Amino acid sequence: MGMKRTLSLILLFVAGTTASISAAEFVAKIVDGMGRPVSAVDVKVLWYKMVSEDSAQNIDSLILRSDSFGLAKGHYDENRIWSAKYTDIELKKEGYHGYNLGGLRRDFVRKQKFTLEKLFGPEDVRRVAKLTGERQINALKELLTGKVERYKGEDTSSVLEIGDILEELIFFYERQFRPALLSLAGDKRVGSTSMEILALIGFPADVRLIIQNHRPSYGIVSALLEPTTTEEWDFLKKCASGDYNDLWIDGGAINALKLIASTHSLEVLEETHKKNAYRKNEIDKAIKYIKSNPPPLADTNLVEAGNKVARAIKFGRWDGNGKPRYNLEGDKALIDCEFRSHRCLFVHNATFHKVDGVWKFRGERQTFQALLTLDQELKE
Repeated sequence: MGMKRTLSLILLFVAGTTASISAAEFVAKIVDGMGRPVSAVDVKVLWYKMVSEDSAQNIDSLILRSDSFGLAKGHYDENRIWSAKYTDIELKKEGYHGYNLGGLRRDFVRKQKFTLEKLFGPEDVRRVAKLTGERQINALKELLTGKVERYKGEDTSSVLEIGDILEELIFFYERQFRPALLSLAGDKRVGSTSMEILALIGFPADVRLIIQNHRPSYGIVSALLEPTTTEEWDFLKKCASGDYNDLWIDGGAINALKLIASTHSLEVLEETHKKNAYRKNEIDKAIKYIKSNPPPLADTNLVEAGNKVARAIKFGRWDGNGKPRYNLEGDKALIDCEFRSHRCLFVHNATFHKVDGVWKFRGERQTFQALLTLDQELKE
């Protein structure tokens, strides 16, 4: 009898333990921008519950490291975290741009895939610029799937402080990079990034090639300033009409049609006026601008060419332009036009090419927006 009673107590204890512990599995697959597994990534999962209106308490955690397959696996007590309000997941590895995903739903942690961007420096871009052929294409693809960061002490005198340093450096070496960018335009991983950089560089032939084979984007539409075929004009009309349900795309197309400032672009805008009621005010302003017979957006003096573009795209109050930043050969340049509207700061980036001694405008796009503090606004 004693033996049976002891066995029964053991069974009851096991059953009670099973009921109180509900093991759930956490699985994370971690890859780099090329889709390759990343090992030795430190993964931290934290569960929090609210203990007051503005205070949270950590109630459980899971600390893991990814294996050679990029997998980080672990178990946690699901019953213990039933009261969790939110979850944080942190990923870290030296040489990669780690990140923290905060405020996630509790059920988010079941099974997830994360991409860590490999870190590069400006000297890596310069190194790849010296390569040729397939070696350069493959190395550039690596750069475009990673993240280029400035190092402490890096000379940024010719690089926009608030811009994307990778795009700026590729623009500086545009002659060396352009063939590789064109080769990667159709790549499933970096095609869209390659096309955006090509649009920034601003060769009209490249922009035409891109729009024939790819879905439009704000940067690409903004660079289509020399449409020559019916298909290209129709493309701008569709974008400006809001057919792609993307406010950046239709805004960029309306602005491009305005800056083209031709009889044909005026006709397109007047047709668009009937279709895109949401953009009625902007279209009205674009039509008014064209009818004012504006001067060409070109000049033998680059600074004056930049001033003409800033006055044409005027977005709120124009606060001046930054210094031109040239490519290596000195025949292409970027200029930043700064505007203020109420409490917002906007920076628009304009591209210019020197053609037969004249700086020609090749496109502009908004690259920065920030909300000013009330003190900053009052000082202005």
